Amino acid sequence: LNKKHLLLRKDYLNERKIDPTFQSRVKCNMKTHLISSKNYLFIIALFAVIFSCTNSKVNKQKEEISSISFGICTDVHLNVIHDATRRIQVFVDDMNSRKTDFIIEMGDFCYPDSTSDEFLSVYNSFKNDKYFVLGNHDKDNGVTWEQTKKYFGMPASYYSFDKNGFHFIILNGNELTDTLTNNYPRSISDKQLNWLKNDLAKTEKKTVVFVHQSLFDSHGVINQDTVRNILNKQLTTDGKNKVLACFNGHSHVDAAEKIDGVWYVAINSMSYFWIGGDYKHKSYSDEIHAKNPWIEYVCPYKEPLYAFVTINKNGTISIEGQQTDWVGPSPKSYEFKSNYYPADWVAPKVSDRELK
Repeated sequence: LNKKHLLLRKDYLNERKIDPTFQSRVKCNMKTHLISSKNYLFIIALFAVIFSCTNSKVNKQKEEISSISFGICTDVHLNVIHDATRRIQVFVDDMNSRKTDFIIEMGDFCYPDSTSDEFLSVYNSFKNDKYFVLGNHDKDNGVTWEQTKKYFGMPASYYSFDKNGFHFIILNGNELTDTLTNNYPRSISDKQLNWLKNDLAKTEKKTVVFVHQSLFDSHGVINQDTVRNILNKQLTTDGKNKVLACFNGHSHVDAAEKIDGVWYVAINSMSYFWIGGDYKHKSYSDEIHAKNPWIEYVCPYKEPLYAFVTINKNGTISIEGQQTDWVGPSPKSYEFKSNYYPADWVAPKVSDRELK
C-alpha cells in the first residue's frame, strides 16, 4: 500500500477506537442500506405481481371468448296445438345430442298450471342451461306475470347473463304504455329501457338479445324504434357494434333484416301459422279438433320448427333451421294476405342463415 492509503487506514482505526458511536453509526448505515434495498426489491416484486395479474386477466378474457351454440324455439303454444309435447321432445333430444351450451324458448310456451307440468318437464330435461322469454299468451288463463315467472323459474321479467365470452339479454315486450292499441300490451317501458342502457354500458362483450315481439315489423314492439336506437348505438372500444343480433318470436314467420349494423331475426313458430277466424278449417281428425278447438284457426306445420345457432369467435352467426310441410291447406291455398308480413315470410320453415 502507498503512503496515502496507510494514512487513511490509520485515520479509520483511530476513529473506530476514539469514537464510541462509530460502530453504531456503521450499523445504522448498513441497516438503512439494507432497508432501502429491501424496499427496492419489494417495489420490483410488487410491479411484477401487478403485471402478472393484469396480463393473466387479459389472457383469461381472451381465453373466455370462444364459439358458443344454443337451441332456440318459440311459440310452441301447448294450449293450442295437440302434439306440442312431442314437438318439444324432438327439439330437446336434438339439442342434447348436439351438446349445445344452452336452449331458450322465446314465449307463448304454455300456461303456468298443472296441465303444463309434463310439457315443461320435457323442456327441463335438457342437460345444460335453459332460459325463458315471456310471451303475451303465457298468462292467457288469468294468472299474473309473477305466477308465470315462478312457474318457469325465471329470475325476472328481463335479465341478462354471460357465457363463453358473450353477453345475452332477455327483454320483456309485454309492458303497458300510453300507446297501447290492442288487448295485449307490446311495449318496453322507460324503466326497462334505462336498465337496458345500463346493462349494455357495463359490458364489453359481444351481445345477443332475445325478445318475444319483433323489433322490425309492424306487429311487434310498439316503441321498437326507441329500442333499436339503443341497440344500434352501443359500440365496443374498437368502434364496432356491441350488439350482434336480436332474435324474436310472436310473428310466426321466417325473416331476417340487418338494420344499422345489427341483425334482427324472426324465428318461426314451432307449431303453426295463425290464419284467423275468416279461414277456419280442419287439418286433423274430428276427434283432435273437438279436443283442441283453436286448431281450426291455424295452418299447422307437420314437424316442429326451431333453430340451432352458433356464434363464432369473430362474431359471425350461423343459423341451422328446419323445413317441413303444411298439415292440410296452406295460407296460400286460401289466397291469404297478411296485413303485417310479406308473403314470402309465411312458410313452414326456419331458414339457414349466415349473419355477418
